[in-house]
Amino acid sequence: METGEDIFDRDAVIAFYKDVLNNLLPNARHQALRFFGAAEAKRASHIDLDLISTNELNRGSAYFYKKQYSFIHYTTLPVLLNIIKEKKIRLYNLNGMDDQEEFVVPLKHLNKKISDYEIDEIKKRIFCFSMCEADLESKEQTLPMWRSYAQDGQGVGVVFSMNKRFAKDWVHSMLSKVYYDPRHLQKFIKAQELYKSFTSKYNLHINNFDEMFYRYFAFHKNKIYSNEKEVRLIYCEGFGSLDLPNVHVDITKKNSKTTFVELDLEWEWGEEKRKWILSQKIEPKNVRPIIFMDKIFFGYRISNNAKYEIADVIMENAKNYKHKPKIVNSSLQEYFEFKK
Repeated sequence: METGEDIFDRDAVIAFYKDVLNNLLPNARHQALRFFGAAEAKRASHIDLDLISTNELNRGSAYFYKKQYSFIHYTTLPVLLNIIKEKKIRLYNLNGMDDQEEFVVPLKHLNKKISDYEIDEIKKRIFCFSMCEADLESKEQTLPMWRSYAQDGQGVGVVFSMNKRFAKDWVHSMLSKVYYDPRHLQKFIKAQELYKSFTSKYNLHINNFDEMFYRYFAFHKNKIYSNEKEVRLIYCEGFGSLDLPNVHVDITKKNSKTTFVELDLEWEWGEEKRKWILSQKIEPKNVRPIIFMDKIFFGYRISNNAKYEIADVIMENAKNYKHKPKIVNSSLQEYFEFKK
């Protein structure tokens, strides 16, 4: 049950943040404490502690993106046209990723033993959209991405920008670069050690302690992928039985079932809803990322004739966009000029 009674040892909870969690998440705080136990209990020694669901939680940590919010996503032309027509991007669950060791790499380093079924269920609840920093294209550092995700130059690179000003207000969403060096997992190892000392000192156990870190594991991958220099937008409502959002189903490249959630491009509050919020003297915060499509890079193997036709189709389908994308050639074009 959730309760505000003195059954909770508030001093111990404060010590949990100070002694265990703040080293990893300096701005961590909770939105609810829960206790399941005997009604006559005088002190809760085993509790659930639900951290806040906004991205404010991650400020000051390694998982709050600090640089320019401009990113490039490499994909195929059919996927690009689907994004433009639907005016949405898809965030696929971790089971839909190409890397079969998604989420598993941190578990191995932390020596966490959980069942394959549990891993599968956790991965179903973490949804991901993969990108790179946009300036890598001008630095000509993106050939591996073109080859792996954009049909070796027959596809496109799509530049998206996001509302950095309101990033702390996003609900269930977070943005961070991906870490490939196992050294970045040391803070989780340290947190485990500190938590063990904490439980011994205060006789307080956080039932969902491990779950607090699961979504962060999505930002750690094997070093063999380090050349991708990936940045991820993650959506996760939690890991309980009721925490699965409204999902859509799809088929992966390996012909297995997967799920995804959608984010609208150029999202904003509906006018009626916005007026009502303002009438209540509440600031209508941007609770989800506001995403714009800024630019489309044509792949270096697309012929000039095809580019004109593709551009016509793109602009025809983007007529209702407030912020229309600019179409340019990849910076790698000069290295793959068609020989006459």
